[in-house]
Amino acid sequence: MRLIGLIVALIYVLTSFSADAQGTPRVGWIEAGSRSANQHFLDAFRQGLRDLQYVEGQNIVIEDRWADGRAGRFPDLLAELIRSKVDVIVVASTPGATAAKRSESLTPVVFWGVSDPVGIGLVASLGHPGGNITGVALGTEDGLSGKWVELLREAVPNATRLAVLWNPGARGLELRVKELQAAAATLKLKPYAFEVRSVTEFDGVFNAISKTHVGGLIVMVDPLTLRNRERIVRLAAQGRLPTVYGFSEFARSGG
Repeated sequence: MRLIGLIVALIYVLTSFSADAQGTPRVGWIEAGSRSANQHFLDAFRQGLRDLQYVEGQNIVIEDRWADGRAGRFPDLLAELIRSKVDVIVVASTPGATAAKRSESLTPVVFWGVSDPVGIGLVASLGHPGGNITGVALGTEDGLSGKWVELLREAVPNATRLAVLWNPGARGLELRVKELQAAAATLKLKPYAFEVRSVTEFDGVFNAISKTHVGGLIVMVDPLTLRNRERIVRLAAQGRLPTVYGFSEFARSGG
């Protein structure tokens, strides 16, 4: 996973300058999802550290925390790690990185899985983030959501309508949805945006999608949709909807 490799490189730099008196860097890790669903992210992170000769229990300490798909947990998890005096914090998702910014802690923070970090005011620029926060953006700022529409058009050339499933509470996604809608219009596809804010809404939303008779579906990724990817994949399959997903985790869940 190249994303994890980039994060590990950043951790390597940060911890080189902030190790404790015993020379053992302590890294705090906060994942947006649950341990049961997203353990593979932490496993990949540990492997990346081992590739850099950092072996947990020998010359590095990792304190992991899990938000379980609930964005409201980030402030408390961050405060807990800051109190434990970790040298650097790795935090996943836009809500997690935003919470880290609001904490006003001087602890270095590395984010990943963030949409539009410049646009939401997380960093000054991609090249020169400034402050104590840096990381890796999702890359959707570069027209990726428009490419998803093109892929769907290639897969279903006779489609005239498409559905977009997204969480309006996820910061940074609104611009991506607008970009996607513009791309759909260019390809003469009529987009229908369906909002989902909680796990209890998925069944109803997919029922509404089925009534629009769309030719395909694009799922925008945030902690809510990622955590519930198995349900989304199952509902899309039941509706026989050709679907484009933003993360490979959906494919590994059967998408």
